[in-house]
Amino acid sequence: MKEELPKAFGKEALTYYELQGNDHNNQMFNQLYEILGVTTVPVIGIFYDGKLYAIVNGEFPTDYADDFVEEAMKAKGVLFITDKVYLIPGNNTEIINKLESIFTNGEPSEV
Repeated sequence: MKEELPKAFGKEALTYYELQGNDHNNQMFNQLYEILGVTTVPVIGIFYDGKLYAIVNGEFPTDYADDFVEEAMKAKGVLFITDKVYLIPGNNTEIINKLESIFTNGEPSEV
């Protein structure tokens, strides 16, 4: 995915965090585990106009990204796509803010 996403959306569209040998990035991944239960990589946050709309745990065809954003907008929340699809309701701002901070700032937050 770290090669396919920049091809589809441009180099600036991807922020990549290496986990191996990086305690800081492992701490962020551990927070994603605590919040979402993810245990594998990649974990990809999909943003549109600076707002988180979907989190995908695993690989996906890049042309699905627009569909994920559209569905999240209709559902008024953030889609979490793993082996199933879950909705984090838009009114759950505390969790969404924490997830946005992890993905955009590269900083773990208090869980």
